[in-house]
Amino acid sequence: MTKLFSAAFLALALVGAAAAAEMPTKPITIPNKNGAITFNHDKHKAVKCEVCHGDPKGETKITPSKDWGHKTCQECHKANKDKGAKTDCKTCHSGPKS
Repeated sequence: MTKLFSAAFLALALVGAAAAAEMPTKPITIPNKNGAITFNHDKHKAVKCEVCHGDPKGETKITPSKDWGHKTCQECHKANKDKGAKTDCKTCHSGPKS
């Protein structure tokens, strides 16, 4: 599971490095046993790239994991609940189980 998650993020990192200047226009999907994680960059465009990527150009400089994702995403969503950020599992795990 961890290897699959890491491989998916590595692939996204390579794509991100190739297109670092441009934010993806379509949601990205990361396979996950609890339901694919769907992330929409457009909904997060107010967040600076380095918050998630560790680099202002959007190049991934971190090694994401389940714990990293839960800590980073959930803390931000909880802090922005008054702005409409949701905190339930289906907010991120919106796809079919992988």
